[in-house]
Amino acid sequence: MSTNPILEELHAVREQLLAEHGGDLAELLRSLADEGKSSDHPVANITPRKINRKTPPPFDPVAPETPSTPAAR
Repeated sequence: MSTNPILEELHAVREQLLAEHGGDLAELLRSLADEGKSSDHPVANITPRKINRKTPPPFDPVAPETPSTPAAR
């Protein structure tokens, strides 16, 4: 199996960050969230757009009046 230096560095940084927070992922995430809130960097607040979909007509179990097969035409 070949090694990927980028992935190795990524895993090493992840392990270091977790070690700094006692191995607790929830604590790491709380810390990063707090750090982001106290930062002066702009944060995009994107609200999702609503998709307007037409509702399909209700299902009619009764067959249509016109025949659909070529033989019946």
